Amino acid sequence: MKKNIITIVIIVAIAIVVYVVSTQYNSKNSNSDSEENSEEMTQKVPGYEDDVDEMIVDTGASDDDAISEAEDQPIEDVTDVEELSKSVTVVFTGQAYSPDIVNIKVGDSVLWRNESDSKSTWPASAVHPTHNVYPTTGGCLGSTLDACRELGKGETFSFTFEEVGAWKMHDHLNPGVFMTVVVTQ
Repeated sequence: MKKNIITIVIIVAIAIVVYVVSTQYNSKNSNSDSEENSEEMTQKVPGYEDDVDEMIVDTGASDDDAISEAEDQPIEDVTDVEELSKSVTVVFTGQAYSPDIVNIKVGDSVLWRNESDSKSTWPASAVHPTHNVYPTTGGCLGSTLDACRELGKGETFSFTFEEVGAWKMHDHLNPGVFMTVVVTQ
């Protein structure tokens, strides 16, 4: 009787070991398959962090269908490029603003960029130190045409001109540096 119990215990133990081993083996294989599939379905996007994957979506439409659909769409009125507001960049070199005369239209912007290795700049409306030539008030000193702080290398200040005129500008930190922004309709 004791022999029968020992035999049954051994058979049950072997069955448990076989079950556990086969379950782990199947689990590993299914994980490997899903990992292989996920590697096939994703691709790293250059320029993004390593943990960001590209997602490819199949809409079911061919490229020809998309082109045909786009061709069937009505063309709406398009504003002439000349009518769009634009931005002009002025560079501070350390000794001057370049260019020192800018011609723009009402609604256009000027972007000042400091490219000096050794000096900061503070673009503002003339006259030093009040900055009150440009007619809209409310900046940190006289008018809204004022960076209100020094710009270190690589920093920028942008201003959209809404008033017609020839607006004298200066560098608040380097008062001998001048320029003019001519704004027309």
